[in-house]
Amino acid sequence: MNLFARRVPCISGAILLAVSAAALSQTWPVKPVRVIVPFPPGATLDTMARLVTQKAAESTGQPFVIENRAGANGMIGSEFVSKSAPDGYTMLATTTSTHISAPFLVKKLPYDPRRDVTPIVAAVDAVTVVAVHSAVPVNSAKELVEYLKKSPGKISYGTPGVGNAFHLIGEMFQSSQGVSLLHVPYKGIVQAVQAAATGEVSVVFSSVNNTIPHMKAARLKVLAVLNAQRWPVLPELPTIAESLNGFVRPDSWFGFLGPANIPPQILERANAELVKALKAPDLTPKFDAMGLIVIANTPAEFLKMYMAGFEVYGKIIKAAGIQPE
Repeated sequence: MNLFARRVPCISGAILLAVSAAALSQTWPVKPVRVIVPFPPGATLDTMARLVTQKAAESTGQPFVIENRAGANGMIGSEFVSKSAPDGYTMLATTTSTHISAPFLVKKLPYDPRRDVTPIVAAVDAVTVVAVHSAVPVNSAKELVEYLKKSPGKISYGTPGVGNAFHLIGEMFQSSQGVSLLHVPYKGIVQAVQAAATGEVSVVFSSVNNTIPHMKAARLKVLAVLNAQRWPVLPELPTIAESLNGFVRPDSWFGFLGPANIPPQILERANAELVKALKAPDLTPKFDAMGLIVIANTPAEFLKMYMAGFEVYGKIIKAAGIQPE
C-alpha cells in the first residue's frame, strides 16, 4: 500500500467529521426546545424569555417551550438544566443570582456554576438606578453622598433581601463612597421601591421600570443611572459616573445557559438564533418599556463576562460580611 492509499481513510474521516459537524449545526433544532425559567411567571426575566423564544421559534420552525420551575431562589430549575443532556434542547433563562452570586451565598449548591454550565448568550441588562424619597434634600448622586456623610448609619435604604443583586449594589456603593446606610430588607424589589416612595426608607437601588411610576407621581427622585451609558429612553438622567468617582456597577445580565459540553456547532447555532431574536426591530420598544438594554454577545464574550463575575461578586459579598447559608 502506498503512502497516498494510507492517507485516504484519514482524509475521508476528516471530511466526514466536517460534513457531520456542519449538518449538525444546520439541522438543529429538529424538535421542540425546552427553556427552563427558574422563577414564577410574570417577572421581567420570564417576559423577556417568552419574547425572545417566540422569535426563535418563528425563525427555526420549532417550538421553544417555556417551563417555569420555580423554587429555592432559582436553584430547582438551575439544577434540572445542569443535569440535562447537552444536546441543545434544554436551556435555562436566568440571571446572575442563580450562578454568579449564589456560590458565595449558599453553602451547598446542587450544581457547580463554574463546571456544569455552557454560557450561550447574555441577552439583556436591566437599567438600574439610585432613587430617593421626594423629601430627601438631594438632587444628584454627589449630593446624596454628601448628605449620607453627615448622618452615617442613620439613613435607611430598602432592598429585596440579603444577598440580592440590589443589596450587593448598595453595599458596593457604600464601600466605594465611604458612607454607611441602614439596610432594611423587604420581600421583593416592588415592596422596597414602594417603601422608598412612601418615605418608609429614604434610598433604594432598583431597576428603572419599578421607579418610573413613582418618579412621574413625584414620590421618588431618580438621581442617576448606574449603567455605563445614559438610557436613551430617559436621556436626561445622568450616569452615576458623571458625578461620582469610584463606583462601577458589577456586570449584571439576564441570559441563556445550557448544560456543560454542548457541541460547538449547536452552541453557535443556538447563539445565532437567540441573537437574531434579541435584535428583532419589533422587540426594541418592548425592551425599552421593560427597562432592558440588549447585550446579545457571542458565547466566547459571554463566557468571559460570566467567569469574571465570580471574582467581582465574591469580593463584594466578602466585604459586606455576608455569610453563606
